[in-house]
Amino acid sequence: MSIKFYKISIGFLILFSLVCLALLADSLRRYSELESDVRYANDIVWSFDENRDDAFKSDVTNAADILWRLHYPGMPWRGKPEPFHGSLANLVEHCRLRCERDIINYLRAKTGENLGNDPEAWIFKYAGDQSKAGLKAMKEPDASPGQSTN
Repeated sequence: MSIKFYKISIGFLILFSLVCLALLADSLRRYSELESDVRYANDIVWSFDENRDDAFKSDVTNAADILWRLHYPGMPWRGKPEPFHGSLANLVEHCRLRCERDIINYLRAKTGENLGNDPEAWIFKYAGDQSKAGLKAMKEPDASPGQSTN
């Protein structure tokens, strides 16, 4: 075998090594992003559980206000942040809805009334004025949280 063949072989090995190194770096970056997203999703789910637990310890009005805090992220609005996609987003949404249902069941037991499973009925009947105003504002076309309704 000639020296030229060895030089070409070494060149291909170097190129192959660089491609493998780039693929490894990309895999590590993706893993890091996924790990970060999972931690963030865990924090969000933990805050939903904390809100639910706080609702269980409060009176009807405060529980309905907490229900509003859990409900409005699920409403469609312009500029809504969506930090997750796919199965992680589904998991976070499932946990949010579970906490909503738990608070509605708590309100049902506490008040003796059954306004159904729609959180908005419970919010309009039992929440404080600020939560009711927030829900009314979100029902307007092209609404966004914090948007002026003047």
